[in-house]
Amino acid sequence: MSSKFVYLIAVLGGMSVAQSRAADDAAAYLVSGPERAPVTLAHGGCVRTSQWTPDSSYGPCQPLPFRVAMDALFDFDSAVLNIDAERALDALTQHLAEAHYQKVEITGRADRIGRADYNRKLSEQRAQAVRDYLVAQGMDRGKIAISGLGSVESATRGLCESFHGEALVQCLQPDRSAEVTVIGTQASATR
Repeated sequence: MSSKFVYLIAVLGGMSVAQSRAADDAAAYLVSGPERAPVTLAHGGCVRTSQWTPDSSYGPCQPLPFRVAMDALFDFDSAVLNIDAERALDALTQHLAEAHYQKVEITGRADRIGRADYNRKLSEQRAQAVRDYLVAQGMDRGKIAISGLGSVESATRGLCESFHGEALVQCLQPDRSAEVTVIGTQASATR
């Protein structure tokens, strides 16, 4: 089974102190045209100049939170990362090597099979496994927070209601996952 992971990129809403002084930081980003629109990369990050600093902002060029939802990381009733999980996490680590990140939040999940307290503990162990792997790849442990949701917020929702036994275990695979949310900024294409 191949690992599925999706990058969801979203800019934080609301007016911040950084946004209120955005016009002051235009030199920190590559801009184009008379409207001085920031040049963005395919994933939505803004191209930075050599004048960029971690607190720079200009228009939509804010620190970006991005979320990586990964299923197929764990086998049934296990908090041990499988081979596909390691490949997905290696790709994430490589992406983050090019980013300035302030915080990483890892949320583990479990399927609905079993007691709620057991599933919560298992989901925390899954988040710990992802954190430990990322730390072993060189990420800063002090910037990583973990939590476990157990079987709440199911990815499968009611899709597996008619399944039983091994078919149910297979159907619930997407619920045996971890979600990684990173708050940071993408590195510049020009260094």
